[in-house]
Amino acid sequence: MGFFPIDGECTAYLRATGRTDEHIAQYEAYYRAQGLWGIPAKGAIDYSSELELDLGSVVRASPAPSGRRTASNCPG
Repeated sequence: MGFFPIDGECTAYLRATGRTDEHIAQYEAYYRAQGLWGIPAKGAIDYSSELELDLGSVVRASPAPSGRRTASNCPG
């Protein structure tokens, strides 16, 4: 699985963009058969490492013209 799970929101997008009900049913059936449908429950996947990130600690940064090595934080 990639970064974003395949779920009902994906089929809603397909429906909103004009896909047929038959196409959507095939799409959903394929991903369910592959075991890739939905968001796995916590602990259902054995990751080699896990990362927890406090989104409140994330700050904006602006790279300098010479590249990321000299990036500086932006206020607010």
